[in-house]
Amino acid sequence: MPCDAAQVSLLLDQADQYDESANAALKGIRAEPQQPELPRLRQALSCVQKVVLLAESQDVVPQLCASLPVFIDGGQWEEPAEALDDLFLGDAEIWRRPAAGVANPRGGDNPYVSPGGHNIVDVRFYEGMKLFGEDAKYDQIAQEIEQIEGVITHGLLLG
Repeated sequence: MPCDAAQVSLLLDQADQYDESANAALKGIRAEPQQPELPRLRQALSCVQKVVLLAESQDVVPQLCASLPVFIDGGQWEEPAEALDDLFLGDAEIWRRPAAGVANPRGGDNPYVSPGGHNIVDVRFYEGMKLFGEDAKYDQIAQEIEQIEGVITHGLLLG
């Protein structure tokens, strides 16, 4: 849906985790009370003049280190998930998000599929975000993820 940025002046949202020194945040970590709708958030971000992210004190961290949700195009989720696994080999696990219940790498008995037909895989980092085994800047991580065919969007917000 197209937008007129002149009509939208402010977007207010809550970050799941926030690195103040890098002005970077994670969004979409939590699946409760509902699954995140990151494609809609990205659309809104492209239409707004100013963004204000709120974070509770325990969610302000020196380095983002939680699970990074990645939306993948519907039917063919395994190849992009494998490409993500190659990027973060040894530093993270890739788990398909379940609609409910206990998660596992394949999404459990009932994998979540968004209303737009997307799967969510969570990149579960062991110790901070690394790229090819090395510490990396958030923008480098975002660029590498965005280059993977089948990736729709991710929960790493920059700037």
